[in-house]
Amino acid sequence: MKLMLEIPKNVTKTPVIAEVIIRTGVTLNIERARVDSDGGQVVVSVADEYVDEVRTEFKRLGIKVRMITHPVVMDDGTCIDCGACISVCPTDVFYFDEEKKVHLNEDNCIICGLCIDMCPVDALRIVD
Repeated sequence: MKLMLEIPKNVTKTPVIAEVIIRTGVTLNIERARVDSDGGQVVVSVADEYVDEVRTEFKRLGIKVRMITHPVVMDDGTCIDCGACISVCPTDVFYFDEEKKVHLNEDNCIICGLCIDMCPVDALRIVD
């Protein structure tokens, strides 16, 4: 399961991810991070069976946590199968099938938004 962590400004100097790992014993994979002096967002993946425990610990540390079940959604009726999303995706979310139709593997998505910006027909959106 992917979790979006919204880190407030007053917490950016605290090693919250390390603290959660130590407190829970659960390993997390950091998939994307943008943190600066104004706060930030971090996308982590965690095994499904530990999601509730990890969410509770992050919330205890003052982190807003959102579960991401479908990070990117493609409107098949709008998509023109141009492949622009394939060319910019850093994690190979999108691929052509044998008939040159674009498909996606949302498990690979790190919610970077590059595909959203690149799509010429607005067939993609990020779901909260």
